[in-house]
Amino acid sequence: MSLSEDFLYKAAQWCLVAMVFLLPVWFLPTTAAPVEFNKMLLVSVLSFLSFILFLAHSIKSGSVSLPYHRIFIIAGALLLAWLASALVSGSKSGLWGAGAEANAFFTTLTFFLASAMIMILFPDARSLSRLMTALALGFAVFLAMVWIFSIFGLGQSLGGLFAARAFNTVGSWNSVGVAAGFFAVMLYPFLLAASGGMRWVVAALLLASLLLVLTVNFQLVWIILVFFAVLLLAHAIWRKNISLLGVGLPLGLLLISLFAILFTTFIATNTAFPAPLEISVSHGTTLEVAGKGLRENLILGAGPGSFGYLWDKYRPAEVNNTPFWGLRFVAGSSYILSALGEIGLPGWLLLVVFLGWLWYLGLKSLAGEEREAAEPVVFSAFLMASFTI
Repeated sequence: MSLSEDFLYKAAQWCLVAMVFLLPVWFLPTTAAPVEFNKMLLVSVLSFLSFILFLAHSIKSGSVSLPYHRIFIIAGALLLAWLASALVSGSKSGLWGAGAEANAFFTTLTFFLASAMIMILFPDARSLSRLMTALALGFAVFLAMVWIFSIFGLGQSLGGLFAARAFNTVGSWNSVGVAAGFFAVMLYPFLLAASGGMRWVVAALLLASLLLVLTVNFQLVWIILVFFAVLLLAHAIWRKNISLLGVGLPLGLLLISLFAILFTTFIATNTAFPAPLEISVSHGTTLEVAGKGLRENLILGAGPGSFGYLWDKYRPAEVNNTPFWGLRFVAGSSYILSALGEIGLPGWLLLVVFLGWLWYLGLKSLAGEEREAAEPVVFSAFLMASFTI
């Protein structure tokens, strides 16, 4: 029994739909790293499976149509720089990753492959909306799990990992705030476009996301939301959408975010949730350590995923006089800042150019989109890409 071309193409699409739906909630409790490693495994398996199915579809149909843009040259050069750094470092973890390292070459290759498959298999706003709907449903389930199991404490009755109220399916407790802020930003364009009962559903999800951000009270998320509030306000004025949702919601978000930044201690003392203490490296210290590591090898760096090694070697002396002298940080405060010392200056510059160019293309696409039905999808995709960068 032979498989039809259409079946192979749809199966490749459904792999990615399943991936984005499961990503916010996927974990395996019986493994050593229940959340991060298993999410990376999920993305890797489904991305490569989607690629294999698409390849089989192309062979069976006898033709393949691939998009092209000059940014692909930058992406290819970036992957080569990443690979060269991993090979020269001689570390298997830099090449393949020892778990869920975000900077390992294989992880970077997987993310590029997943992005390429999304671009090929979901080429227009209508098909892309299916993928975004699956992602929204996944985040909705994630929100429900956090509110029920963590905030209301009902997960303690389940035992296991949920016995700790702060356990969640995205990682650290601060990561919950980041995910909730990401979901809120993603929902805004669809709230503007929705009507009737669907608008109330989207509004409820948006409110639940913002209340979760308030509960977590991670200051970095509030700073990011200030930027997006200004961006959404500027977009509404540019589109001449002078309405309660168009202007009032971004303005309200701006005021709430500024209040949260100025009175973060007040919010923390009045939040009943027993949030765990999370310690991370500051941006300044990350840049200092990465800069010293860059001096070892300006061209290729110390190798992907080597920040822990750089921390052991170049951590500031004053850290030894604090209660955290025994902590070993394997990642810096920022993916981009950590990458500076790991992949070298040329690779880091390629990464910055790639992300900047990608953001510019998203902004250009949003400015040129005149189809009312397609604008929420394009706008939301641009906001998600901006939040991730």
